Amino acid sequence: MRSYRFHRSIAFQLWWRLSLALVAFTLLVYPMYLWIETADNIAEAEEEASIRATVAAGSIRGTDSRPAGPNAPSLPTDGATIDAELYEQAIETFGLLAIERLHREGHVLGSWGTVKGPESAAAVEPGRPRLGLEGWSVSVSGGTYQREEVSPLGLLRRDSFAYVYVVATGPEADGAASHRIVVDAGHLTGEAYTLLFRSLAFAGAMLALVLVTLWFLLRYFVTRPMREYSDSARRIAAGEPLRMPENQDNEIGELGAAINTMADALRRQATIDSLTGLGNLRHLRETLPALLDDARENHQPLCLASIDVNNLKPVNDELGHAAGDQVLVAIADALRAWGGPDATHWRVGGDEFVVALPQTSARLAVSQIAALEALLAERAIDVEGHTITPDVAVGIAAYPEDGRTMAQLLAVGDARMYERKAQTKAA
Repeated sequence: MRSYRFHRSIAFQLWWRLSLALVAFTLLVYPMYLWIETADNIAEAEEEASIRATVAAGSIRGTDSRPAGPNAPSLPTDGATIDAELYEQAIETFGLLAIERLHREGHVLGSWGTVKGPESAAAVEPGRPRLGLEGWSVSVSGGTYQREEVSPLGLLRRDSFAYVYVVATGPEADGAASHRIVVDAGHLTGEAYTLLFRSLAFAGAMLALVLVTLWFLLRYFVTRPMREYSDSARRIAAGEPLRMPENQDNEIGELGAAINTMADALRRQATIDSLTGLGNLRHLRETLPALLDDARENHQPLCLASIDVNNLKPVNDELGHAAGDQVLVAIADALRAWGGPDATHWRVGGDEFVVALPQTSARLAVSQIAALEALLAERAIDVEGHTITPDVAVGIAAYPEDGRTMAQLLAVGDARMYERKAQTKAA
């Protein structure tokens, strides 16, 4: 058996190429999936932040006209008194980072919460804040925030983000025109990394499962049948009468059919005489035992006719081997006609033939020798002005009278053929 390195096997070559394609596909699709999912999370967070800001705005709108609480601080900017506890309660209730009061001219009047924005409103929102709900995304760092668009890439950089909404206030007792409500969106970073690691683990597990499954499938559907076919091909080459399976309706089945066709052609070349088209000595050794078994099982007679061509050497010497080949072909045609469709014919040597006559007794076979001589006379050939009539000597051996094995019958047939040949020379 020819050995080969593992990495040169067809299954491995297919596997690593398909694996490379799958990995490349995963590396292409995974970032797209991660980006889309993170963008969806950002959109959901923005919608949630807008709702929280709207509710928070409703809870603090009109605080400038309310009576001050017992612990309400006084803003140093203009001395207006406001309910700071209400702001702090709104920050805690709605998950806000800060609430800032803006003067109608754009500067910050006061700030509550854990972060502070720029003193100028223009640094956060473009233009003068409009009445109603307006929102922008900001990045939060070191207790301050600056305007920055939320992006999947920014989240993967572990940036912390929030949303700033500007809402109109109540009566402008202290010159305030609006509030800035800073809604915390820091959870987006954690969600982005959770999505990253979970999807990465899932993609890795699925990719590993697919690659392992693919390997076993290739081993089962490619390597296994290829090795079976290789083993069968070696056995066919050794002479065993095997057939490749052709039941698979795919390329493997086509390969089996092609090997069977090739094996049939090789077997024909190995068992058929190329000149006469009759079976050769190997074919006789493969088929005659089966014919004898059939005769034994069915209790029927069988005769072997051992035939030798007379005077073939002078034809070859005087007229050439081409003329001798014509004589042999003529004899083979006569033997086919003489034995009939049930007979089996072989050319076992240069000028020797054997014919198996099933269901034929010795007396009947001997009586038919004259018919063979008549058929040969009809096949006279003309070579360069010379008429050659094929002439043969025939010896008949009968089963089971003369023997029960192939060797015994051939020996008896040859002996009687040579006896007949000697009689012809003496005559």
